[in-house]
Amino acid sequence: AAARLMAPSPRRPQSSRFAASLLLALCAAALLGQAFTGFGFRAPSRTQAVSRRAGGPLEGLRGPLEAVAKTSLEVNPALKEFPKPVLVWLHPVAQAVVFIAFAYGVYLGWQVRTGKGEEPAFVLPGLGSGPLPASEAHPLYMRFALGVFLFNAIGGIINLAALGQPILESDHALTAVAGLVLLVLQAVLPALFSIAPAARTAHAYLGSATALLLVAHAALGTNLGLSL
Repeated sequence: AAARLMAPSPRRPQSSRFAASLLLALCAAALLGQAFTGFGFRAPSRTQAVSRRAGGPLEGLRGPLEAVAKTSLEVNPALKEFPKPVLVWLHPVAQAVVFIAFAYGVYLGWQVRTGKGEEPAFVLPGLGSGPLPASEAHPLYMRFALGVFLFNAIGGIINLAALGQPILESDHALTAVAGLVLLVLQAVLPALFSIAPAARTAHAYLGSATALLLVAHAALGTNLGLSL
């Protein structure tokens, strides 16, 4: 009996570790979503969809972003004449397409973490040539997603300005900034892998939580679009 007590417990299988990490990410995303707004999928009124955050945590970004939007509309005033459905829904459709690539990149990250980094992975044309090992394809997808998410975020701000809407007073804007900050942090963490092994674990869990935060962000954006 003493020998059994002293024997090391068997390691949890990789699938169990993945399930535990996914559960943790889901809890983190749920808490973030609840903290931001407690959103739903029904179409709210404009006052509900536009958050009560004038002068809030994003106020420091207002000046530069409003200047970007103003300059863009001065250079291309025809944007204001675009059909309203285009201005409202072009941004979310574009971001949804990029999110598919991002989600695949998250999947590849877990493939690497579970010891399958050498398995071939599909690579989008323009990101690389032919199938690549998952360990090489994962950072390609993540860098692509971060760059395009940021570019499309600026486009979404310009579209709101073209519609005559405020650009930062929504929970959608707040989760956008939070998501971009987390994506940048995710891009920095790999530089610490060799000196801080815990950074690899943080990268995996935080990446999953970021993906789910972006799902909450998309739901908030849908509510905002339905309210315009």
